[in-house]
Amino acid sequence: MLSQKLQVEAHLTKLRTSLVAIKPPQGAKYTFDLQADIKTVSRDGAKIKLRYAIDIETFPLIYRVQIGGFATASVDMLAKDENLEDLGEAVLSDVALQIYRSNYEALYLALATQGLDAPSPWLVKDVHLAH
Repeated sequence: MLSQKLQVEAHLTKLRTSLVAIKPPQGAKYTFDLQADIKTVSRDGAKIKLRYAIDIETFPLIYRVQIGGFATASVDMLAKDENLEDLGEAVLSDVALQIYRSNYEALYLALATQGLDAPSPWLVKDVHLAH
């Protein structure tokens, strides 16, 4: 599995929630859409410093959450002249999910205090990447 070769340590610097609906319907069923924007800031050998922004929205749109910060990825499989983006969408999706998982506790607590749900990072199957 790719995750064994790729280790990500994330540092959350921004967490913002926006309630779009005045009152979420009681017992409403909705899905979550996770969008990630990940950019390489610098590289030192196999370690890459990244800046990330992840948006999580419900569908139908009830609320939106934005998290952002910096992450360090240790990647053994990169050639000296490659960037993380060169490894493709599967790797970037894996990085986004690892970042989301490492920030899940703070995200869960922020949403729970507002009576909202946070999607389990182990159930998220699809990440939309910003280009």
